[in-house]
Amino acid sequence: MTPKLLSDYQDELGLIGQRKVRNGVIWHEGGDSAQRTGFIAIAHAFTSPTKARTDFLARMYHHEVTSGTIVRHPDPSQWYSNPATCSRDQITPIIIACGFLDCKNLLKRILFAHIKRFGFYQNWREANGKFKIADFASPEHWGFYIRSFNLWLLYPLLLIGDLFSLAGSIYKVYPYSRTPKNVDDLNRIASLIQSHFILPTPISRLSLAVYKKRHSYIEGLSGPAYSLKRYFSGPEDPPIDLEYSYLIKLLFD
Repeated sequence: MTPKLLSDYQDELGLIGQRKVRNGVIWHEGGDSAQRTGFIAIAHAFTSPTKARTDFLARMYHHEVTSGTIVRHPDPSQWYSNPATCSRDQITPIIIACGFLDCKNLLKRILFAHIKRFGFYQNWREANGKFKIADFASPEHWGFYIRSFNLWLLYPLLLIGDLFSLAGSIYKVYPYSRTPKNVDDLNRIASLIQSHFILPTPISRLSLAVYKKRHSYIEGLSGPAYSLKRYFSGPEDPPIDLEYSYLIKLLFD
């Protein structure tokens, strides 16, 4: 089988999405493009940081529609161009990537917009426009900001947030992973990478150790290697699992 190339999953704006064929025409679906922008930037921050920062800011130029307000993808013909559909899962890796790539101005804008929403994320609407209660930032999510700004004076607060991270890792390892199809661990992986390299705590180290026990279902893989390979295994999915090879070996093997 021909290896997948990341470039084949980028649209004319350079945004990463699913590569689909509609009536014989290649079409890039961008419903998760914001998440992919942050997630790929985290991986590239460790292998080619200068280029990673340039690429990240170029993509964020299209994702940030007003100060600190993010869209999944700016295509005006699609539901995901509505900022009110952009969820916590989309924004979390962007916050983490800002810290690794020293994009503090962007991070400040996102934080101020978040504070103005009283801690809620943006997703007040379903894809069909129906009203919903937006995601709310738990102590773990405020910890993403603390670490990305490297606010060491707020280290004690990370202990609280990391308890939520530990609970998340336990959930991923035990009840969640008993079903092989449950492999949406992208933000769990991103958060563990951040807490390992930036202001680690004893609880964050324990959370990482627990997650390493993630059950294996395919090819003898476990933990994030299993989750990423399975999550991006379809022909429509970008090969982001390959971009994480270095980090997986460095942190989880």
